[in-house]
Amino acid sequence: MVWMSAQFRRAPRASSTRTASPRSSAELSSCPSTGVCAWLGQRIHLEIPEPLFRRLVSALLGLIGLLLLMRNLDWSLNTGAQDYPVVAIFEPDDGEKHAVIGFAGLVGAAVARVAYQQALEPRQEPVTRAVLVVGGGAAGMAAAVGSAAAGARTLLVEHGPRLGGVLDQCIHPGFGLHRYREELTGPEFAHRLEGELRGVEVWTGWTLLALDPTRPRARGVGEGGLGEVRAQAVVWAAGARERPWGALRIPGTRPAGIFVAGLAQRLVNIHGLLPGKRALVLGSGDIGLIMARRLHLEGMEVVAVAELRPFPGGLLRNVVQCLDDFGIPLWLETTVVEVHGRTRLEGVTVAGVDETGRPRPQTARFVPLDTLVLSVGLIPEVEGVPFAPRNPTTGGLAVSARLQTAVPWLFGAGNCLAPFDLVDTVAALGEQAGVAAARYARGELPPRRATPVRAGRGVATLVPSSVVPGAPATLYLRASLPLPAARVEVGPGIVRRTVRGVRPAEMLTLALSAEETQAVAGLDEVLAEVIPLR
Repeated sequence: MVWMSAQFRRAPRASSTRTASPRSSAELSSCPSTGVCAWLGQRIHLEIPEPLFRRLVSALLGLIGLLLLMRNLDWSLNTGAQDYPVVAIFEPDDGEKHAVIGFAGLVGAAVARVAYQQALEPRQEPVTRAVLVVGGGAAGMAAAVGSAAAGARTLLVEHGPRLGGVLDQCIHPGFGLHRYREELTGPEFAHRLEGELRGVEVWTGWTLLALDPTRPRARGVGEGGLGEVRAQAVVWAAGARERPWGALRIPGTRPAGIFVAGLAQRLVNIHGLLPGKRALVLGSGDIGLIMARRLHLEGMEVVAVAELRPFPGGLLRNVVQCLDDFGIPLWLETTVVEVHGRTRLEGVTVAGVDETGRPRPQTARFVPLDTLVLSVGLIPEVEGVPFAPRNPTTGGLAVSARLQTAVPWLFGAGNCLAPFDLVDTVAALGEQAGVAAARYARGELPPRRATPVRAGRGVATLVPSSVVPGAPATLYLRASLPLPAARVEVGPGIVRRTVRGVRPAEMLTLALSAEETQAVAGLDEVLAEVIPLR
């Protein structure tokens, strides 16, 4: 009869233990004498029969070697440390011989000598360009178009396999009405914009690893290995990412079946896969509304779109075209308070909320479903430029009306500034940033004092964060609440505009002339406000 057991236990007493033969110790080596490994090696052991152990270790070490060689790592198992053996042979009271595998020993064997690998160094000669544009979405392509049109030698880098960003999976119409004066789908808009990249060098599949905070130099990796780009100006157009499930802190299990809206969209539109059979969309942003319609058209049952606030978060046209036209309910002042299911989502508990957004327990009810789609906002992608100041209202890059950050050679454009509702606006800002970067690279954009613009009452988000006195500027802002009519004021008393039908989902655009911005000269700051009209 073969005896076999696997259990964690303390190391046997020294009196009942004798070490393996010198040959075995040399073959299997020992754990690196580091603090954590040493602690584990003394305390945690796995007990199995010796013959089985030897076969398992041989197979394990061979696999480790193969994996490390595949990663091109210089490794060795000879650490020279003999304090914590990988294996010891002992005979407990029953007289049967067993092997004790030091847990720290196996871990040490797996990672031994990885520290000896050489630091990554560029394998290519540095590339020099006037303007480097990071990000190949709508903002990045438009920035490259503007920079090249302004006469700068421009390099556009994109980590994905092709340009377009998220536009490739947005197969619905509604793009290009402002830029091209016709209605296009997302892929059509991307294709049209890519066709304007005349005189622009494009690198796809190139991932930025680091941007030097002291000068416009970027290090990244692509098909040719690690490389460096040296420029005179950089346009950051990395876009935004979706707020994930973990950020919502909703109680319950963590089953399969919970998707951010962008992932659900990619599964359906690119891969032809349905995420489930019965879905609830949490959040009424534009992508959530569009996905509710898309899932309905593909045969899924869409229970409703639930929105925490008392008004929808997407454009009014999307509410009408995506929900009303297909009979999909919109539950306002409602949120998910708990998820249910172990391996797969089985349902959620939803509840109404009060004016502060807190759930009302007496309204809680269970909704059976197998898919939860999240459309709960976008987060500007700015982790690659931690040295650049942030916009306090959006979390994106803080830029002046010239789209220039406090780091003079760094410019920002698109959703990395704030989530915009129209791709046409994103492209317009990208082109503006590209032209400004080209001017800076030629020394035609001298530094000028900018006056900060602060969001006042009634303003949820505001871009840009400052204006240059005497230079035209455009302010983009979102109101905090829907209003039938409001006065947008920049002041004190500098500009006043009356706007009808104010909605938080729709960005307000306020164009300021050179004469109007000249009035802010000498002020410490300017306040932007949205004031309700009776």
